[in-house]
Amino acid sequence: MNDEKLMKDEVSTVASDEIRNEDFFIFNERMSLNDMQRVVTKGKRVGRGMGSGLGKTCGRGVSGAKSRSGYSVDPRAHGRFHKTTPKMVFMKSSNPRTYEVSVAVLASKCESLPQGPNFILNVVDKLNIPFYFRRLKVVGPLSQLPFKFPRSVRLKKGFVA
Repeated sequence: MNDEKLMKDEVSTVASDEIRNEDFFIFNERMSLNDMQRVVTKGKRVGRGMGSGLGKTCGRGVSGAKSRSGYSVDPRAHGRFHKTTPKMVFMKSSNPRTYEVSVAVLASKCESLPQGPNFILNVVDKLNIPFYFRRLKVVGPLSQLPFKFPRSVRLKKGFVA
């Protein structure tokens, strides 16, 4: 009994698909580009006379700031939103520009460098610090270093400032 019901359903779906395809082809034969509906609506043609409905003030009202060109208001300025949200002025940056190096890494990479006036420059060069970092910070006890080195060094586009 279930098999008979399935067969009837299959036959009915095939027949309905055939009918749909026939209707589609008949419809396409009669259709032309002029008959098609416009998908994108045309924009308003403002300032084209009183009869158009958008003449004179062009739908902007009589006067005031909203009727002038260039008017815009920050969406945060309405209501109490601007008073309730923090100013975010002294917030910590989400993109820190401090390059941190551990004492062990600094000691292993830079112990062969000669001491002198350009020692810090040579260290920065040896560590291959990317240019966008603004500060080099040594993490860990400085007493473990075999040479004198400051806790943090300010960098300027790859150079020590």
